[in-house]
Amino acid sequence: MRKIFLWLALLMLAMTAAAFAEEFYEFSEPAYAGLYGRDLNLSFQRVRLGSGSGTLLVLDENGVVLGQRKVDGQQKTGVIRIAITEEMPLGQTVRLVFEKNGEQTLQHECLLAADAAKRDGLRIVETDEKKIAITFDTAGGLGKLPAVLDTLDKLGVKCTFFLQGEIILKHEEWVREIHARGHELANHSMSHPEMPDASNTLIYKEITRCNDLIEGITGTPVTLYRPPSGYYSYRDRAIGRALGCEMILWTFDSLDGFRDSTRTRVINNLYKRSEPGAIILFHTYGTHTISVLEEYVPALEAQGYQFVTVTELMPEGGTLDDKGVMRAPEVPIQ
Repeated sequence: MRKIFLWLALLMLAMTAAAFAEEFYEFSEPAYAGLYGRDLNLSFQRVRLGSGSGTLLVLDENGVVLGQRKVDGQQKTGVIRIAITEEMPLGQTVRLVFEKNGEQTLQHECLLAADAAKRDGLRIVETDEKKIAITFDTAGGLGKLPAVLDTLDKLGVKCTFFLQGEIILKHEEWVREIHARGHELANHSMSHPEMPDASNTLIYKEITRCNDLIEGITGTPVTLYRPPSGYYSYRDRAIGRALGCEMILWTFDSLDGFRDSTRTRVINNLYKRSEPGAIILFHTYGTHTISVLEEYVPALEAQGYQFVTVTELMPEGGTLDDKGVMRAPEVPIQ
């Protein structure tokens, strides 16, 4: 009996080793971003010798071949060109498959994001309703956060907080407090890098790591992403959207985060530029933020305005144009 068990164990070990031995290639990055109507090169690298000659295939989620390339088992790196078509979804998992003698072996998987070239992040919602979303960025620190939360409670306003992952790690108790008080938590990257210069790998890690931290607190998927400092490329916009996060910019900056901003400058800026559907940028460290909110919110409410979260501001099924304006879907005429 022992010999049988030993034989079975050795057989399973051999089968496992054989399975791993057939994984010769992998995608070079965990995610790629392409633009509709253009070609995209997916890079791959060899991770193990011994494949021999064959063909590498890139398959979509339905098993359709998007691209292929002959390999001889010796080259260390290469690219497979695919076409990004309008029929492709915002995001999908694509597979790298090695084909030899009619047999196919799965090698690796990655996220493929696709987006339009002329697309901006959300800046404003087109609406006749007097609704405004106040948002807070936390990358500069949480210096005034306790007072901000108390002030928002007193005013009865719920906002959207864009959280940097490293801030969450350092101040998880305060992030939990933001959530406990009914505010919306959103992604502001993990370490606040310059996204236009970031690799696909870094972009993917920055967004997914921050998402994981927030979801660990809220228990719900993150749906909003704001690029660090508002600087972005189509790649982090597309990868973010493929991960389920709409890119959120702002209609205007309140100017509360600048050291040389006076209270008068901030409040006048708010009164001048506020409009229905606006998304306003505030910071959790501004010198005049508290006193400005105490005046601004009641004054706008007296004009009939309501303050909501970004998600509440966005119309269900809304479409975003290339200038960052989101519109509600048209209702068919009966």
